[in-house]
Order: sequence, then C-alpha cells, then structure tokens
Amino acid sequence: MRIFLGITMGFISALILALIGEMTFGGKGAAAGGLAILGFVIGWPLSSWLFMRKAPTPARVASRAFLFGAIEWIVVIFAGWLMVVQTNARLASGPRGGYSAIASGAMAESGTNMAFIVVGSLICSGICLIGYFITRGIVKRETHVPLPETNE
Repeated sequence: MRIFLGITMGFISALILALIGEMTFGGKGAAAGGLAILGFVIGWPLSSWLFMRKAPTPARVASRAFLFGAIEWIVVIFAGWLMVVQTNARLASGPRGGYSAIASGAMAESGTNMAFIVVGSLICSGICLIGYFITRGIVKRETHVPLPETNE
C-alpha cells in the first residue's frame, strides 16, 4: 500500500509540476512544451521517491505528499502571475508596437484569470493542508510509544 500510494501521489505531484512548467515557459515555442513533459517525466519518479524515502507507513507517505502538494499549489500562484505578466508584455509589444483594443481586452481578462488561479490554488492548498494535518495525526498515533509503567 505504501508503494502504491507513493507512486499515485507522485503522479499527481508530477502533473502539478508540469502545470507549473507550462505556466512559466508555455508561450515560448515548441521547446517549452517539451520542457513541461520532461518536468513530468522526471518529476514523477523523483517525487515518488521523496515521498516513500524512509517512510515506514502509508500515512507517512500521504503526510509528505500532502505537504508537498500544498507547497506546489502556492508555487502555482507565482507561476500564474508570471504567465499573466509575460502574456501582457507580449500583447503590449504587438504588431503595431502599441496597445490595441484586442490587447487591452485580453489584458483585462488576464486579471480575471489571475483571480481564478489564486482562488483555485488557495483552495487546493487548503485541501492539501487539511489532508496533511489529518495524516500527521495518524502518524503521531502510530509512532507514539507509551512510557513504561512503574510500580511504586
């Protein structure tokens, strides 16, 4: 169960890493798509190994994965901000060298997109933190060693 959970959580983590890579480097040609796929292919075994490394129980694997997922979702906010800034810079330096009606509409829409990215990422990060605290409680119960009783 520990291995299955580590591989599954590693897969989900690798998908988030690929999302971050695509948001950061997505508008820079075909090589950027390959970079996102490479991040997924490398991120899956690496994150699976990090989750399972010296983890004696499935709860410990899940605890690590949830905490890493919460951190990844916070990073998605910064990657989304970078994507919006890059998109607006690309629109501002359009073919006419200045703003157009289409570019200004797209820039206004990118602010709305950023709001959705922030709210969605914070919700997902909150869910991951709730999962972390639940599994962390299970880990503490599993590893709690009671003190020996003394008969005095």
